[in-house]
Amino acid sequence: ATRVGDFWGAGPACLNCPAGGTCQGGDNVSFALGTWEVFVGSGSAGGPVPGMYVLKACPAGHKLVNMLGGGFAHDQQACISCDDGEYIIDSTMGNISCQDCPIGAHCSGGLLLGGLLEGSVWEANLGLGVFVLKSCPPGYQLVGDLSSASVASAAVGSAAQ
Repeated sequence: ATRVGDFWGAGPACLNCPAGGTCQGGDNVSFALGTWEVFVGSGSAGGPVPGMYVLKACPAGHKLVNMLGGGFAHDQQACISCDDGEYIIDSTMGNISCQDCPIGAHCSGGLLLGGLLEGSVWEANLGLGVFVLKSCPPGYQLVGDLSSASVASAAVGSAAQ
C-alpha cells in the first residue's frame, strides 16, 4: 500500500484505493462487489489498521481474497468468481477455495446446485470446504471410502443389481 502520513501513529494516512473500490477522494469510497467494513479494531503488524476498508464477504460463487502469505493484503482484496465446473461452499471465509464440481453433482455459477440423481443428499463439510455425498436414493448404493473427503466428495451412487 502507498502510505502518506503517520500510518501507525495517531495522525491520518492516505492509502491506495482498495482493489474493487472507487475512491472519490477523502473517505468517499464505494464498492461494486462484496461486503466491506471499515476496520475499527486495534492494528497489529501484518493486519489491517483502524480506518482501513476490509472485504468481509463476497456474493455466492465467489472466493474472498484479503490475505496474502498469512498477512492482510489491503491492495489485493477482491471477490474472484469460481470458474465453470467449480463451486465454493462459503464466500465469507478467505481460507476456503473454489473446488471442482464433484462427480455426480451439478454446479453452475460457483454453486453446487444438487445431485444429478434426484434424491441424492449432499452435505457441506465446512472444515474441508467441500460437499460430500451422504446418501443415494432407493435403487442406488453409495460407494467409496467415506472417511476420505476427496473420495466422498466424488463418490457416485451405482445402480443396485
